[in-house]
Amino acid sequence: GHVNIKMEDASQLLEAVLSAEGKCDELELSLRSQRDEYLRKKDEQLAALKERSGKLQLKVDSMLARLTRGEEELEELKREQSREAETVEVAIMTEKEKLQEIHRSYDRLQTVVEFRSGPESAMPVPPLTFTLTDFDKMRQKDEIWSSPPFYTHLYGYKMSLQIYTNGTAHGKGTHISVFIALLPGEFDDLLMWPYSGEITVHLLSQKKDSNHICHTIALTNRDSLLHRQRPRIVSQSDCATARDTKPASWGKPDFAAHSDLQSLGYLKKNSLKLCIWSVYNFTYHHIHS
Repeated sequence: GHVNIKMEDASQLLEAVLSAEGKCDELELSLRSQRDEYLRKKDEQLAALKERSGKLQLKVDSMLARLTRGEEELEELKREQSREAETVEVAIMTEKEKLQEIHRSYDRLQTVVEFRSGPESAMPVPPLTFTLTDFDKMRQKDEIWSSPPFYTHLYGYKMSLQIYTNGTAHGKGTHISVFIALLPGEFDDLLMWPYSGEITVHLLSQKKDSNHICHTIALTNRDSLLHRQRPRIVSQSDCATARDTKPASWGKPDFAAHSDLQSLGYLKKNSLKLCIWSVYNFTYHHIHS
C-alpha cells in the first residue's frame, strides 16, 4: 500500500512537471512572439527614422546647394561690379584725356588763328615757282639748293624743295636731282603722321614752249618711315646745306640731264625755274574722306 502511494505521488509529480514544461513552452512562445513584435515595431520605427533622416538630408543638401549658388552668384555680382567699376574708371580717364585733348586743340587752334591773321604770303601753297640762280657755280661746288619753305595746303605739312645741282646717287655728275624734305611746321600737332602723298614738280622751259619736264615724287605707306615721320625741330640751315649728309630717299636722282638744260632752254641766264605744281596728300584726304 505504501508503494502505491508513492507511485501516485510520482505520477502527480510527473504531471506537474509536464504541466510546468508545457507552461514554459507557452511562456517561451509568448516571449518570442512579444520579442518578434517588439523587434518588428523597432524595425518600423528605425525605417521611419531613416526615411525622415533621408528627407532631412535632402533638405539639408538642397539648402547647401542653394547657399553655394547664392555664394557663387554673390561672387559673380562682386566681379561684375568690379568690372563695371573698372569700365567706369576707364571711361572717366578717357573723358579726361578727351578734355585734355580739347584744351590742347584749343591752344593749337589759337596758334592757327594767330597765324591766319598774318599776311597771306606767310603760308605759301602750290602752285609755286622758285628760281635757282648761279647754277653753274653751285654745280661746280657740288652744292645743294633749298627752296623757301612751303605748305602742302592751308594749315598743312611744311616742306622744302631740294636740288642737288650736280646730282646724287645714280644721277651723280649727269643730272640734277630733285628731292622733297619735310620740315617742322606750325601745324604739325593738327596733322596725321606718318605722312604720305604725291608732289608734282615741273622744271619749266624758259623758251615759253610749254615743254616742261614734269615728274611726280611719291611717298607712300610702302616707303620707309624715316622720311615720312614727323620731323624733329632743327634749324633751316640743317636742311639747306649739309653737303656731307646722305640724300633723302624721297626724290628723283635723274630728274633732268645736265646736257638738256642749256640745249633745250631750261637754263637761262644761269638760272633754273622750278614749279611745285600740285600736292596730293593721301593722309589728309584719307582723314577727310
